[in-house]
Amino acid sequence: MPSHRSISLFFALLLLLLGGCGPSDPGAAFAERLATARAMPPATRSAVPLAAPPASPMPSASPTITPDALFGWAERVLPQFFPAPATSYDLPPFRFRYYPATDLYLAVEGGERVLLLGAPTSWQILVVGNLADFAPLVNAPPTATVADIQPDRLSYFQVTTFRVTGTGLDAGLTAVLRGCAETAPVLTATATEVLVGCTVAAAGADAVGLELRSPSGAVLANRSFTVAKPQVTMTTTLGTIVIELEPTATPLSTNNFLRYVQAGFYDNTIFHRVVRAGIGIAQGGWLTPAPAVKAGAAAPIPLETNRGLSNRRGTIAMARTSLPDTATSQFYFNVTDNLALDYASAASPGYAVFGQVVQGLPVLDALGALPTATRFGLADFPTAFVIVQSVTQTR
Repeated sequence: MPSHRSISLFFALLLLLLGGCGPSDPGAAFAERLATARAMPPATRSAVPLAAPPASPMPSASPTITPDALFGWAERVLPQFFPAPATSYDLPPFRFRYYPATDLYLAVEGGERVLLLGAPTSWQILVVGNLADFAPLVNAPPTATVADIQPDRLSYFQVTTFRVTGTGLDAGLTAVLRGCAETAPVLTATATEVLVGCTVAAAGADAVGLELRSPSGAVLANRSFTVAKPQVTMTTTLGTIVIELEPTATPLSTNNFLRYVQAGFYDNTIFHRVVRAGIGIAQGGWLTPAPAVKAGAAAPIPLETNRGLSNRRGTIAMARTSLPDTATSQFYFNVTDNLALDYASAASPGYAVFGQVVQGLPVLDALGALPTATRFGLADFPTAFVIVQSVTQTR
Protein backbone atom coordinates (compact mmCIF):
# COMPACT_ATOMS: atom_id res chain seq x y z
CA MET A 1 0.00 0.00 0.00
CA PRO A 2 1.29 3.52 -0.72
CA SER A 3 1.48 5.98 2.13
CA HIS A 4 -1.05 8.75 2.72
CA ARG A 5 1.66 11.12 1.46
CA SER A 6 1.86 9.37 -1.92
CA ILE A 7 -1.93 9.31 -2.15
CA SER A 8 -2.03 13.02 -1.39
CA LEU A 9 0.58 13.80 -4.04
CA PHE A 10 -1.46 11.89 -6.61
CA PHE A 11 -4.57 13.90 -5.85
CA ALA A 12 -2.62 17.14 -5.80
CA LEU A 13 -1.72 16.51 -9.44
CA LEU A 14 -5.33 15.73 -10.25
CA LEU A 15 -6.63 18.88 -8.64
CA LEU A 16 -4.41 21.05 -10.79
CA LEU A 17 -7.00 20.28 -13.46
CA LEU A 18 -9.94 21.22 -11.27
CA GLY A 19 -12.59 23.43 -12.91
CA GLY A 20 -16.31 23.82 -13.52
CA CYS A 21 -19.16 23.95 -11.03
CA GLY A 22 -21.16 21.26 -9.32
CA PRO A 23 -24.40 19.74 -10.54
CA SER A 24 -27.75 20.56 -8.98
CA ASP A 25 -28.76 16.87 -9.05
CA PRO A 26 -25.67 14.79 -8.17
CA GLY A 27 -27.38 11.49 -8.92
CA ALA A 28 -28.59 12.45 -12.40
CA ALA A 29 -25.34 14.21 -13.18
CA PHE A 30 -23.34 11.19 -12.08
CA ALA A 31 -25.38 8.87 -14.32
CA GLU A 32 -25.00 11.23 -17.26
CA ARG A 33 -21.29 11.78 -16.79
CA LEU A 34 -20.67 8.11 -16.15
CA ALA A 35 -22.41 7.22 -19.41
CA THR A 36 -20.34 9.79 -21.25
CA ALA A 37 -17.15 8.48 -19.72
CA ARG A 38 -18.02 4.90 -20.60
CA ALA A 39 -18.60 5.93 -24.20
CA MET A 40 -15.01 7.05 -24.51
CA PRO A 41 -12.67 4.73 -26.37
CA PRO A 42 -10.93 2.38 -23.90
CA ALA A 43 -7.52 3.78 -24.77
CA THR A 44 -8.46 7.19 -23.37
CA ARG A 45 -9.43 5.92 -19.95
CA SER A 46 -6.95 6.37 -17.09
CA ALA A 47 -6.14 3.61 -14.63
CA VAL A 48 -4.05 5.39 -12.01
CA PRO A 49 -4.52 3.59 -8.66
CA LEU A 50 -5.49 5.42 -5.47
CA ALA A 51 -4.11 2.52 -3.51
CA ALA A 52 -2.30 -0.39 -5.06
CA PRO A 53 -3.46 -3.92 -4.16
CA PRO A 54 -1.69 -5.45 -1.13
CA ALA A 55 1.53 -7.33 -1.79
CA SER A 56 -0.11 -10.51 -0.53
CA PRO A 57 -3.77 -11.55 -0.36
CA MET A 58 -5.63 -10.22 2.68
CA PRO A 59 -6.04 -12.85 5.43
CA SER A 60 -9.56 -14.16 5.70
CA ALA A 61 -9.73 -12.82 9.24
CA SER A 62 -9.04 -9.23 8.15
CA PRO A 63 -11.89 -6.82 8.81
CA THR A 64 -13.95 -5.68 5.82
CA ILE A 65 -15.16 -2.18 5.12
CA THR A 66 -18.26 -0.58 3.65
CA PRO A 67 -18.45 2.16 0.99
CA ASP A 68 -19.45 4.67 3.64
CA ALA A 69 -16.42 3.67 5.73
CA LEU A 70 -14.24 4.34 2.69
CA PHE A 71 -15.87 7.74 2.17
CA GLY A 72 -15.35 8.65 5.81
CA TRP A 73 -11.72 7.61 5.68
CA ALA A 74 -11.13 9.67 2.52
CA GLU A 75 -12.69 12.74 4.16
CA ARG A 76 -10.65 12.27 7.32
CA VAL A 77 -7.29 11.51 5.74
CA LEU A 78 -7.54 13.53 2.51
CA PRO A 79 -9.88 16.43 3.27
CA GLN A 80 -8.23 18.62 0.64
CA PHE A 81 -9.62 16.28 -2.00
CA PHE A 82 -12.79 15.04 -0.28
CA PRO A 83 -13.99 17.91 1.92
CA ALA A 84 -16.84 17.00 4.26
CA PRO A 85 -19.74 17.27 4.67
CA ALA A 86 -20.94 15.23 1.73
CA THR A 87 -23.96 13.04 1.07
CA SER A 88 -23.97 9.43 -0.06
CA TYR A 89 -26.17 8.44 -3.00
CA ASP A 90 -27.30 5.09 -4.37
CA LEU A 91 -27.50 4.55 -8.12
CA PRO A 92 -27.25 0.74 -8.44
CA PRO A 93 -24.78 -0.78 -8.85
CA PHE A 94 -23.03 2.36 -7.54
CA ARG A 95 -22.87 4.02 -4.15
CA PHE A 96 -21.09 7.35 -4.38
CA ARG A 97 -20.44 10.72 -2.81
CA TYR A 98 -20.14 14.00 -4.67
CA TYR A 99 -17.76 16.73 -3.43
CA PRO A 100 -18.80 20.11 -4.89
CA ALA A 101 -15.67 21.96 -3.79
CA THR A 102 -13.49 19.69 -5.92
CA ASP A 103 -16.20 18.65 -8.44
CA LEU A 104 -15.31 15.05 -7.78
CA TYR A 105 -17.21 11.78 -7.33
CA LEU A 106 -15.88 8.93 -5.20
CA ALA A 107 -17.85 5.80 -6.07
CA VAL A 108 -17.99 2.10 -5.27
CA GLU A 109 -19.34 -0.13 -8.03
CA GLY A 110 -21.07 -3.35 -7.07
CA GLY A 111 -19.75 -3.12 -3.54
CA GLU A 112 -16.25 -3.81 -4.83
CA ARG A 113 -14.60 -1.59 -7.44
CA VAL A 114 -13.59 1.94 -6.37
CA LEU A 115 -13.82 4.73 -8.97
CA LEU A 116 -13.03 8.42 -9.29
CA LEU A 117 -14.86 10.66 -11.73
CA GLY A 118 -14.89 14.42 -12.07
CA ALA A 119 -13.27 17.57 -13.30
CA PRO A 120 -9.85 16.61 -11.83
CA THR A 121 -9.94 13.41 -13.91
CA SER A 122 -11.01 15.26 -17.09
CA TRP A 123 -14.26 13.34 -16.65
CA GLN A 124 -12.59 10.04 -17.36
CA ILE A 125 -13.23 7.05 -15.14
CA LEU A 126 -10.28 6.34 -12.87
CA VAL A 127 -10.36 2.81 -11.48
CA VAL A 128 -8.50 3.06 -8.18
CA GLY A 129 -8.78 -0.49 -6.91
CA ASN A 130 -11.15 -2.82 -5.11
CA LEU A 131 -12.81 -1.95 -1.84
CA ALA A 132 -10.91 -4.73 -0.09
CA ASP A 133 -7.65 -3.03 -1.08
CA PHE A 134 -8.49 -0.17 1.27
CA ALA A 135 -9.28 -2.29 4.35
CA PRO A 136 -5.75 -2.09 5.80
CA LEU A 137 -5.84 1.71 5.49
CA VAL A 138 -9.40 2.30 6.62
CA ASN A 139 -9.21 -0.12 9.54
CA ALA A 140 -5.69 0.84 10.58
CA PRO A 141 -5.54 2.18 14.13
CA PRO A 142 -4.98 5.94 14.30
CA THR A 143 -1.40 7.08 14.69
CA ALA A 144 -0.98 8.43 18.20
CA THR A 145 0.78 11.75 18.73
CA VAL A 146 1.55 13.38 22.08
CA ALA A 147 1.37 17.15 22.32
CA ASP A 148 1.99 17.66 26.03
CA ILE A 149 2.29 15.92 29.42
CA GLN A 150 1.50 17.84 32.60
CA PRO A 151 1.00 16.70 36.22
CA ASP A 152 -1.76 18.33 38.25
CA ARG A 153 0.67 18.61 41.18
CA LEU A 154 3.98 17.08 42.24
CA SER A 155 4.24 16.41 45.95
CA TYR A 156 6.18 13.57 47.50
CA PHE A 157 4.03 10.74 48.93
CA GLN A 158 0.93 12.27 47.32
CA VAL A 159 -1.07 11.12 44.29
CA THR A 160 -0.59 13.13 41.12
CA THR A 161 -2.40 12.72 37.81
CA PHE A 162 -0.47 13.15 34.59
CA ARG A 163 -2.65 14.63 31.84
CA VAL A 164 -1.47 13.72 28.37
CA THR A 165 -2.94 15.55 25.38
CA GLY A 166 -2.62 14.68 21.73
CA THR A 167 -4.39 12.64 19.04
CA GLY A 168 -5.13 8.94 18.63
CA LEU A 169 -4.45 8.36 22.32
CA ASP A 170 -7.08 5.62 22.67
CA ALA A 171 -5.05 3.24 20.51
CA GLY A 172 -3.88 0.94 23.31
CA LEU A 173 -0.92 2.93 24.63
CA THR A 174 1.32 1.72 27.45
CA ALA A 175 2.60 3.94 30.26
CA VAL A 176 5.94 3.46 32.01
CA LEU A 177 6.31 5.45 35.22
CA ARG A 178 9.52 6.43 37.02
CA GLY A 179 9.70 7.53 40.63
CA CYS A 180 6.15 6.34 41.34
CA ALA A 181 4.90 3.67 43.72
CA GLU A 182 2.70 2.06 41.07
CA THR A 183 4.15 -0.92 39.19
CA ALA A 184 1.12 -1.31 36.89
CA PRO A 185 -0.17 2.18 36.04
CA VAL A 186 -3.82 2.60 35.15
CA LEU A 187 -4.66 4.69 32.10
CA THR A 188 -7.94 6.44 31.40
CA ALA A 189 -7.90 7.26 27.70
CA THR A 190 -9.91 9.09 25.08
CA ALA A 191 -8.76 9.97 21.57
CA THR A 192 -7.36 13.32 22.76
CA GLU A 193 -6.50 12.77 26.43
CA VAL A 194 -4.86 10.16 28.66
CA LEU A 195 -4.85 10.36 32.46
CA VAL A 196 -2.23 8.38 34.39
CA GLY A 197 -2.11 8.22 38.20
CA CYS A 198 1.17 8.25 40.13
CA THR A 199 1.89 8.12 43.86
CA VAL A 200 5.10 10.13 43.97
CA ALA A 201 7.86 8.05 45.57
CA ALA A 202 11.00 10.05 44.78
CA ALA A 203 12.29 13.59 45.23
CA GLY A 204 14.92 15.62 43.46
CA ALA A 205 15.79 16.70 39.93
CA ASP A 206 14.04 14.60 37.26
CA ALA A 207 12.85 12.30 40.04
CA VAL A 208 9.52 11.43 38.42
CA GLY A 209 8.81 10.62 34.81
CA LEU A 210 6.29 9.24 32.36
CA GLU A 211 7.01 7.41 29.12
CA LEU A 212 4.24 6.59 26.66
CA ARG A 213 4.63 3.76 24.17
CA SER A 214 2.58 2.75 21.16
CA PRO A 215 1.17 -0.79 20.83
CA SER A 216 4.28 -1.65 18.78
CA GLY A 217 6.55 -0.47 21.60
CA ALA A 218 7.67 2.78 19.95
CA VAL A 219 8.30 5.62 22.41
CA LEU A 220 5.85 8.45 21.71
CA ALA A 221 6.92 10.75 24.55
CA ASN A 222 9.18 10.75 27.58
CA ARG A 223 9.01 13.51 30.18
CA SER A 224 10.77 13.98 33.52
CA PHE A 225 9.79 16.29 36.39
CA THR A 226 11.52 17.66 39.48
CA VAL A 227 9.96 16.98 42.88
CA ALA A 228 10.81 19.14 45.90
CA LYS A 229 11.59 17.59 49.27
CA PRO A 230 8.40 17.17 51.29
CA GLN A 231 7.60 19.52 54.13
CA VAL A 232 5.18 19.21 57.05
CA THR A 233 3.81 21.95 59.26
CA MET A 234 3.40 21.18 62.95
CA THR A 235 1.14 23.54 64.85
CA THR A 236 1.60 23.49 68.65
CA THR A 237 0.44 25.52 71.59
CA LEU A 238 3.91 27.11 71.61
CA GLY A 239 3.91 28.01 67.92
CA THR A 240 4.42 26.56 64.46
CA ILE A 241 7.32 24.45 63.19
CA VAL A 242 7.96 23.63 59.52
CA ILE A 243 10.01 20.47 58.91
CA GLU A 244 11.65 19.43 55.64
CA LEU A 245 12.07 15.68 55.26
CA GLU A 246 14.80 13.63 53.56
CA PRO A 247 13.17 10.86 51.52
CA THR A 248 16.23 10.14 49.39
CA ALA A 249 18.51 9.42 52.36
CA THR A 250 15.88 7.90 54.66
CA PRO A 251 12.84 6.74 52.66
CA LEU A 252 11.54 4.29 55.26
CA SER A 253 11.62 6.80 58.11
CA THR A 254 10.21 9.59 55.94
CA ASN A 255 7.38 7.45 54.60
CA ASN A 256 6.61 6.11 58.07
CA PHE A 257 6.32 9.65 59.47
CA LEU A 258 4.17 10.81 56.54
CA ARG A 259 1.78 7.86 56.97
CA TYR A 260 1.15 8.98 60.54
CA VAL A 261 0.74 12.56 59.33
CA GLN A 262 -1.80 11.53 56.67
CA ALA A 263 -3.72 9.48 59.23
CA GLY A 264 -3.92 12.46 61.61
CA PHE A 265 -2.17 10.39 64.27
CA TYR A 266 -0.12 13.26 65.69
CA ASP A 267 -3.09 15.62 66.05
CA ASN A 268 -3.93 16.26 69.73
CA THR A 269 -0.82 14.61 71.13
CA ILE A 270 1.73 16.06 73.55
CA PHE A 271 5.46 16.37 74.01
CA HIS A 272 5.99 13.92 76.85
CA ARG A 273 9.77 14.07 77.29
CA VAL A 274 12.27 16.95 77.39
CA VAL A 275 15.87 16.06 78.23
CA ARG A 276 18.65 18.56 78.94
CA ALA A 277 21.18 16.43 80.84
CA GLY A 278 23.90 15.17 78.50
CA ILE A 279 21.71 15.56 75.43
CA GLY A 280 19.05 18.06 74.47
CA ILE A 281 15.87 16.65 72.94
CA ALA A 282 12.09 17.19 72.93
CA GLN A 283 10.15 13.99 72.26
CA GLY A 284 6.54 13.38 71.16
CA GLY A 285 4.25 11.21 69.11
CA TRP A 286 3.06 8.86 71.85
CA LEU A 287 0.59 10.31 74.37
CA THR A 288 -2.66 12.28 74.30
CA PRO A 289 -3.30 15.10 76.82
CA ALA A 290 -5.23 12.65 79.06
CA PRO A 291 -2.46 11.45 79.20
CA ALA A 292 -3.00 8.11 77.47
CA VAL A 293 -1.18 6.13 74.82
CA LYS A 294 -2.45 7.19 71.39
CA ALA A 295 -4.05 4.22 69.64
CA GLY A 296 -3.10 3.35 66.08
CA ALA A 297 0.68 2.90 66.12
CA ALA A 298 1.89 0.79 63.21
CA ALA A 299 4.54 -1.93 63.09
CA PRO A 300 8.17 -0.98 63.78
CA ILE A 301 10.42 0.02 60.87
CA PRO A 302 14.05 -0.84 60.09
CA LEU A 303 16.67 1.56 61.41
CA GLU A 304 18.12 4.00 58.85
CA THR A 305 21.38 5.44 60.14
CA ASN A 306 24.82 6.09 58.65
CA ARG A 307 23.07 7.87 55.75
CA GLY A 308 24.93 11.18 55.86
CA LEU A 309 22.53 12.84 58.33
CA SER A 310 23.51 13.86 61.85
CA ASN A 311 21.70 14.55 65.12
CA ARG A 312 22.46 18.26 65.05
CA ARG A 313 20.37 21.07 66.45
CA GLY A 314 17.12 21.54 64.55
CA THR A 315 16.87 18.03 63.12
CA ILE A 316 14.10 15.50 63.69
CA ALA A 317 14.76 11.79 64.28
CA MET A 318 12.88 8.59 65.09
CA ALA A 319 12.79 7.57 68.75
CA ARG A 320 13.16 3.86 69.54
CA THR A 321 13.93 1.46 72.36
CA SER A 322 17.47 0.33 73.13
CA LEU A 323 17.12 -2.13 70.25
CA PRO A 324 17.43 -1.15 66.59
CA ASP A 325 14.46 -1.63 64.24
CA THR A 326 11.94 -0.69 66.95
CA ALA A 327 10.84 2.81 65.92
CA THR A 328 7.09 3.29 65.41
CA SER A 329 5.38 6.67 65.88
CA GLN A 330 7.60 8.49 68.37
CA PHE A 331 9.97 11.19 67.16
CA TYR A 332 12.24 13.73 68.79
CA PHE A 333 13.71 17.11 67.92
CA ASN A 334 17.39 17.74 68.56
CA VAL A 335 17.31 20.95 70.63
CA THR A 336 21.12 20.91 70.74
CA ASP A 337 23.84 19.13 68.78
CA ASN A 338 23.71 15.50 69.90
CA LEU A 339 26.46 13.78 67.94
CA ALA A 340 26.53 10.97 70.50
CA LEU A 341 23.22 9.82 68.98
CA ASP A 342 24.78 9.31 65.53
CA TYR A 343 25.90 6.00 64.08
CA ALA A 344 29.22 4.83 65.58
CA SER A 345 29.29 1.10 64.74
CA ALA A 346 27.07 -1.92 64.21
CA ALA A 347 27.04 -2.32 67.98
CA SER A 348 26.18 1.37 68.43
CA PRO A 349 23.99 2.15 65.39
CA GLY A 350 22.60 5.46 66.61
CA TYR A 351 19.21 7.07 65.88
CA ALA A 352 17.73 7.84 62.48
CA VAL A 353 17.59 11.50 61.51
CA PHE A 354 15.09 12.05 58.67
CA GLY A 355 14.59 15.82 58.43
CA GLN A 356 15.32 19.29 59.74
CA VAL A 357 13.41 22.32 60.95
CA VAL A 358 13.36 25.05 58.27
CA GLN A 359 11.04 27.41 60.15
CA GLY A 360 10.25 27.72 63.85
CA LEU A 361 13.59 27.17 65.63
CA PRO A 362 12.49 29.58 68.43
CA VAL A 363 9.59 27.21 69.13
CA LEU A 364 12.10 24.38 69.37
CA ASP A 365 14.18 26.41 71.82
CA ALA A 366 11.07 27.06 73.90
CA LEU A 367 10.35 23.34 73.98
CA GLY A 368 13.88 22.62 75.17
CA ALA A 369 13.52 25.16 77.99
CA LEU A 370 10.34 23.64 79.48
CA PRO A 371 10.58 22.76 83.18
CA THR A 372 10.20 19.02 83.80
CA ALA A 373 9.48 16.59 86.63
CA THR A 374 8.64 12.94 87.14
CA ARG A 375 4.94 12.75 86.36
CA PHE A 376 2.60 9.89 85.54
CA GLY A 377 5.52 7.54 86.22
CA LEU A 378 7.66 9.18 83.53
CA ALA A 379 10.89 11.10 84.11
CA ASP A 380 11.61 14.34 82.23
CA PHE A 381 7.88 15.02 81.75
CA PRO A 382 7.07 18.71 81.10
CA THR A 383 5.22 20.32 83.98
CA ALA A 384 2.97 22.13 81.48
CA PHE A 385 1.45 20.34 78.49
CA VAL A 386 2.59 21.43 75.06
CA ILE A 387 -0.06 20.07 72.69
CA VAL A 388 0.53 19.24 69.05
CA GLN A 389 -2.68 20.56 67.57
CA SER A 390 -2.10 19.40 64.01
CA VAL A 391 0.55 18.08 61.64
CA THR A 392 -0.10 18.39 57.89
CA GLN A 393 1.97 17.90 54.77
CA THR A 394 2.28 21.31 53.18
CA ARG A 395 4.74 20.47 50.38
